[in-house]
Amino acid sequence: MASDKVRIHPNEVLFLAPQAHKDIYGAKANVRRATSYKAWQTSVEPNTAITIDPQAHARKRKLLNQAFTDKSAKHAAKFVVEHTERWIDLLADNKDAPSGDGWTSTRNMSDWNDWLVFDILGDLCFGRSFDVKEPKPNPIRKIPPFSHSARSNVLPGTSLHRITSAKLTFHSLDPPIPPS
Repeated sequence: MASDKVRIHPNEVLFLAPQAHKDIYGAKANVRRATSYKAWQTSVEPNTAITIDPQAHARKRKLLNQAFTDKSAKHAAKFVVEHTERWIDLLADNKDAPSGDGWTSTRNMSDWNDWLVFDILGDLCFGRSFDVKEPKPNPIRKIPPFSHSARSNVLPGTSLHRITSAKLTFHSLDPPIPPS
């Protein structure tokens, strides 16, 4: 009989069952993260995703669980679906198609993905979309895109080097007011 656990190295085991993720990373998991996670710590107070102290993680997780309930996820899904459907409509728009061959012009999908995420987060966090994905001019597009900082935010353990994540600085979300 085949096992759903395979030891491929003295210190490495592969789990082939869907339940394994919950068993390893769930709130009641009896495991401890490797000390290599400390290399990712950029402040005195480690964040929830990379802390290796079970008590600190439990304290932070308890706070986050109050915000991320099933009810709030279902409520957020409405915004995600609305923005995603509009984004797909904009991508499928053939107004910029060259002379009759049926293909649209090329698009930088990193930018398009950033615009979608920015609009979803605007709606969820601030109660209104920033309409960055819409075809009209938008000053928010000048903010450094998420995809640029995501290149340095790889999963812990995939790199031997310490990577400092890029931090976005928002001077203002509103366009500057001209002097009177």
